[in-house]
Amino acid sequence: MSVVRVKNLGKSTLNDGYDGTNYAIDPGKSVVVPIEAAKLWFGDWDTKNKPERALRLRDDEFKRLAIRYGCADNPEAWEEWKPLAEVTDIDNDETFTTVIDDPTGTSVSQAELTVNEHTDMLDMIRQQSKELNLLKKQYEKEVRADQPEADADEDTPEPVASKRARRS
Repeated sequence: MSVVRVKNLGKSTLNDGYDGTNYAIDPGKSVVVPIEAAKLWFGDWDTKNKPERALRLRDDEFKRLAIRYGCADNPEAWEEWKPLAEVTDIDNDETFTTVIDDPTGTSVSQAELTVNEHTDMLDMIRQQSKELNLLKKQYEKEVRADQPEADADEDTPEPVASKRARRS
C-alpha cells in the first residue's frame, strides 16, 4: 500500500505539503495522499515505545508533531491546534490510529487485540504441553516394554569401595 485516504474531521481546511505537492483538504472531505505524507502530518502509526531497550520512538514521534504544530512550548494548546483527521486505507476497510489520535500507543482496541492474542497463545501452549506430556508417557512405556529384564541390572552401578577399604 503506497497511498491512504485522509478525511478532514476539523472545522477548517487542512493545508500541508509533501514531496513538492500541496494538499488542501476541506472540512468533511477526503483526499488520497502518499502514505509517507500521512505519517509526516499525523505521526507514524507503526512506531512503538520499546522500554526494554530504552527506546521511546512513539514519544519522540509525538514530540516531533508537537513541534510541527507549534505546541512544543505550549502543551495546553495541543488539543486546540492539533489537526483532526481520519486516515484509512484506500478502500476505507482499515482505520489507522495515528500518533495524534493515540500518542502513547495504548488505545483500547490495540490492547484488546493484544489480550486476545495473549490468551490464544497461552491456550495453545497449554494444549501443546498436555500433548507433550502424553507423548513422553507413551515413549516411556514403549522404552520399558522394549527393554529386556536382564538389562535392567546392567544399569545399576557397581559398588565402589570406600577410601578406608582401599587403604587396607
